[in-house]
This record gives sequence, structure tokens and C-alpha cells, in this order.
Amino acid sequence: MTVLAPQKVRGGPSMPKENTILKDVTWEIDQQLYVIHNVPVNVYEGDVNDRTYSSETTLKLLLLKDLMESAEIPSEIDYSKADALKL
Repeated sequence: MTVLAPQKVRGGPSMPKENTILKDVTWEIDQQLYVIHNVPVNVYEGDVNDRTYSSETTLKLLLLKDLMESAEIPSEIDYSKADALKL
């Protein structure tokens, strides 16, 4: 088994820089449009196509999706105001 010493880890390649942008997430089911505005998305420097959601964001999106599709909340909301819904 090989163990990396801390000095070897520090000298390795650096991770790409991560930036967060806001994006609208939309989908349509049975001619009903659903929109969640201002969803935070992580974008990595050097690859604008490499976009990810944090695990917290992913879980909140799934919850919002279920609530929207069951008509418990409006079909268009702002992600940044979702905490006011007391999810």
C-alpha cells in the first residue's frame, strides 16, 4: 500500500477554480410549464460545459419539483425565496 506524504499532495495538480452562477430550471409536463428561477449552479474554470449542483441544491430541487407538480406551491417560483416556504 502506498501512502502519500503531505508534501506530495501539496505538490500535485491544483483543482480547477469553481464559480457559482444562477440559472433557471424549466420543464414541461402535460402542457404545464414549471420554472424555478435563480438556481445556483457550480461552473468550473476551463470547462463552461461542466456544470453541477451541490447536494443541498439537488435535494431542494427535487422537493420543489414534487410540490410544484402536485400543485401545493405555484408552478413558477424563485429558488432564493424557497426557504420562506418552510421546506
